[in-house]
Amino acid sequence: MNKALALTTFSLAAGMSSLMATYQFGDYVYYNFEEQVVQNRTLEVVQDSNLSLNFLTNPYYSPNGYVITDWAKLTVQITDGTTGDKTFRDVEITGTTVNIGDFLAGDSLFFYVSGSQGTTYTTEEKHIGYQTWDQSTETPESLFFDGNYGEWNSQYAQLTFRIDGSALSPSGQPLPGVAVSMFLGSAGIYVMKRRKNSVTA
Repeated sequence: MNKALALTTFSLAAGMSSLMATYQFGDYVYYNFEEQVVQNRTLEVVQDSNLSLNFLTNPYYSPNGYVITDWAKLTVQITDGTTGDKTFRDVEITGTTVNIGDFLAGDSLFFYVSGSQGTTYTTEEKHIGYQTWDQSTETPESLFFDGNYGEWNSQYAQLTFRIDGSALSPSGQPLPGVAVSMFLGSAGIYVMKRRKNSVTA
């Protein structure tokens, strides 16, 4: 019985490790970087998740002198993947990491910023760009959005970010880590009861 429990524990631990390794940004959003869609690159949510944007402050990533904390509000444009309807969500900017909330698989995202300078906008179709390419993972190392603000498109801001996320648990179901803990606890109680019964017998 001890061997069976040890094997079960090892298997569950390995499963937890693979789950944790899988839950990275690429499993929450998809960035279409193909050249033919350069004018409509967005972030597509591929798993129900809670997302944060981590903004980079290195001047290389902000060639026009702006960092995210120079702005007061981040607006998330959310396009429903089924209906195409657009909604907007305003998020206060209090630091370089901005949690933008929960999203559903199929949503497409774009971003604007507002502050005392005005609000970013453009006359062209908005798109997400990338700064550098990681050859080992074949993914962008960072993404950016940009736009004009002020009168006559006289000012321009570009803001670079990376993405963190966490999966949303289906309603009424525990997260993987909680489920594994519950199972291991139940297995431990079962073994203790079996031992007690064996001693009594």
